[in-house]
Amino acid sequence: MNRMKPFHFSLQAVATVRENEESLAREAYACAVRQQRQIAARQQEVESSIHEGLAEQGEVLNREGSAAKAAQIQAALRVLRARLQEISAEAVRFQATVDEKWRLLLSAQQRCQTLAKVRDRQVAVHQAEEARQVQLGLDEMAALRASGGLGYKTG
Repeated sequence: MNRMKPFHFSLQAVATVRENEESLAREAYACAVRQQRQIAARQQEVESSIHEGLAEQGEVLNREGSAAKAAQIQAALRVLRARLQEISAEAVRFQATVDEKWRLLLSAQQRCQTLAKVRDRQVAVHQAEEARQVQLGLDEMAALRASGGLGYKTG
């Protein structure tokens, strides 16, 4: 009985490349998400500083009535608001980058899944052929035995 060769996936090199692409896409997406979170944290810090400045300005006006101190706080608030606008614009622009990294990751995953399905089909064909050959061998042995070709005594 002939033994079949072990299964060999003819597209293994392509599958390896696809897996590497998926891994790189996953890392790029994770990096983009981390950067997006950093931008959001900076935005939150500036927003908190603005709220604190507004509260301080209200206290100064209620307590001291110092126009110079209020003007100083107002100038600082203008700078913070300008910074907040810059960060908000950066966050919007960076969202497009995150979205693109996500699309690339999905595409890489789909390419890997397609190759995995091809491999699964090839494995199934190989296994079916192997089972067919085993059955042919068993049938051949049974036929030989029935014809007395194996030298077994029957009854």
